[in-house]
Amino acid sequence: DKHFPDNIRKRASLHLQPLTDIHLHSHLDFEIAPNSNIVYVYIFSVIAAFVLLIACINFMNLATARSAKRAREVGMRKVLGAERTQLIRQFLGESFMMSLLAVAVVIPLTSLALPVMNNFFGKSIAFNLLANTTLLLSLGGIVVLVGFVAGIYPAFVLSAFRPIQVLKGKLNLTGFDWTALMRKGLVVTQFTISIILIVGTLVAYNQLNYFRQANLGFDKEQVVLINMFRSNLASRYDQFKNQLLQNSNVMQVTTSEDVLGSKFQTFPLTPEGFNEMEQFQRLFVGYDFEETFDLELVAGRNFSKEFSTDDSMAVIINEAMVRYLNWGSPEEALGKGFAMRTRTQRVVGVLKDFHYASLHNPIRPFVLDVANTESFHNFIDRYLAVRIAPNNYQETITHLQQTWAKFMPNRPFEYFFMDDNLERLYKAEENLGQVAGTFSMFAIFVAAIGLLGIASFTAEERTKEIGLRKVLGASVFDIFINLSKDFLALVAIATLLAWPIAYLLVNSWLAGFAFRTNLGVQPFLLAGVMAMSIAWATVSYQAIKTALANPIKSLRYE
Repeated sequence: DKHFPDNIRKRASLHLQPLTDIHLHSHLDFEIAPNSNIVYVYIFSVIAAFVLLIACINFMNLATARSAKRAREVGMRKVLGAERTQLIRQFLGESFMMSLLAVAVVIPLTSLALPVMNNFFGKSIAFNLLANTTLLLSLGGIVVLVGFVAGIYPAFVLSAFRPIQVLKGKLNLTGFDWTALMRKGLVVTQFTISIILIVGTLVAYNQLNYFRQANLGFDKEQVVLINMFRSNLASRYDQFKNQLLQNSNVMQVTTSEDVLGSKFQTFPLTPEGFNEMEQFQRLFVGYDFEETFDLELVAGRNFSKEFSTDDSMAVIINEAMVRYLNWGSPEEALGKGFAMRTRTQRVVGVLKDFHYASLHNPIRPFVLDVANTESFHNFIDRYLAVRIAPNNYQETITHLQQTWAKFMPNRPFEYFFMDDNLERLYKAEENLGQVAGTFSMFAIFVAAIGLLGIASFTAEERTKEIGLRKVLGASVFDIFINLSKDFLALVAIATLLAWPIAYLLVNSWLAGFAFRTNLGVQPFLLAGVMAMSIAWATVSYQAIKTALANPIKSLRYE
């Protein structure tokens, strides 16, 4: 309140931010490096929980499906005095033991997989279970939670059998098999989750491809950026530039305050016709900047040394600035002014809108200001941008390095390609697509295993029925269709349920991007076809195997 100007004080607020929160929780301008997003951590966690839930559903399904195998055991235990609570504890104990055994397998697998994950994410996470109390307690909590979720339904179903009916071989006297209905519901749940994950993966890949293929409004290819911040090169910049251009593979040379397409700065200006100063996004650049990056002019001209006042009295703006200030057409905006503290700068050119920041951000009013000698010496221009020919890369880089060494012998030559640098801006989306894709395959694989188990058990239960059908003239194809149709119908229902849920989720995710891919029907149709194909292939194996079985073997004891 004491030191800020009036125009800034109204809009600015100061707050403290923990340093460790910046990477995942901060989305401010002028960050040190491209940040990630806590939302992606939540997404990965939810996906992992979904895959675990699908595995729990498999356990429930297979336990209840094989309930007939354990019915006599339950009946005998009850006749011998076992109470229902004891049986519930027994079946839950079996579930907890399965979960504990799974953790015993997981710990060494995690140690083996961690280097791959660290390499993928560019991290160095260590896995020391005994030294990390939080991780140890979390793992214990997962064992208990998974054991309870997976075992609670089978425990209550199995423990509810009445011993008299069980020992007579009658498990269901009501005429309706609730456990069969529950199993079907769980299969639908499994494939609904799997299809949602597949849709999310496909949309994430589409969004990443959109980022990669989007027209940024400038040419980012074959541009080498050399870090010249605090290099004292300003006093000899023209000689250095001319030396570089002597190589035929060097096309253009300019300077920039920040990496175009990635970062920008802000500057207080008072537009003509306005009374108050306002912060506008801008870049200080060198001459030939527009030509180097192939920016498209819609009105006026580029900066030029032929106009001696350009380095102090001229600016170039984008179309968004013209619209924001209601200056009419781009041609009408030429000659309009921006008042600074000590001078007024006039618009000499209007550029077609381009993405001066990442595609996560909308295109806002933007100013290009050519750096004068004073600003150059004050290290405003931090990068030397060199457009090179698309051949003889290594030879050209060697020329750049040798020229740099001649002018700056005590400063290391640090460079990077602009397109590689901009690719880092979308690393989070790339990681999301790859991780979600991997987990989606896990989810559909686990769901398919569960479906195979249920299909095997169903075929086993219907062995005598199938034998009779074959004796009475049913073909292998008829039996195959009869065994498959119910399961494929469940997957079809799961597809219809998954589509609206997936649409709401991915549409909400895409809403966070200023520029986004079109959400067409292709991801939804492809996810449905993939799920149906995998389910059909899974059930077909068991159905064909059962349909081809010799009916004499199934009927000889009748």
